[in-house]
Amino acid sequence: MPSYRLVTPQKCGLVGTTKVLFALAGVEYELVKLSAEEMQKEKGRMPFGQLPILEFDGKTIAQSRAVARYVAKEYGLYGKDNYDQARADMIVDQIYDVVERVKVWAKEQDPDKKEQIRKDIAENTVNIIICLFVCLQAGFADATFLSISQRWKLINPNCLDGYPKLTALNSRLLSLPKVAEYLKA
Repeated sequence: MPSYRLVTPQKCGLVGTTKVLFALAGVEYELVKLSAEEMQKEKGRMPFGQLPILEFDGKTIAQSRAVARYVAKEYGLYGKDNYDQARADMIVDQIYDVVERVKVWAKEQDPDKKEQIRKDIAENTVNIIICLFVCLQAGFADATFLSISQRWKLINPNCLDGYPKLTALNSRLLSLPKVAEYLKA
């Protein structure tokens, strides 16, 4: 089995999905957090000159979602066939569409526009995600959802209130022994 080295900036929430996937797979890895100064020194060996990267067997993969997809595929957490994999990609892409809408909401200064964006997220975008999660194995899409929802909970601990299916999914994922162990670490 390869020896993995996951390299991130000191403050980086972009690798949560990969960390959950490693936990689900029961795979150990080295997490390296670089300071801004260290990043500048190491920039030449990073594809695109940025982090995060995954290093193993003399190979390097950049971009957080590409890294997560690689780990998911490598350890059978991406779906059993092309259709399941496409569904996982569809869900993950939709989750990141929500993330982009939340960024717009967070930056909006006008209270009326901000409330309209919040309603759009709550009534339309999030409901789409709820409809998509149907009988997928714990894997790439679930790990992405868990990682993002954990970050949202830091901002708003009640962010899943009113979404019983997402709350149930979140609880199911948090109850998986390997995930629970990862979160304790």
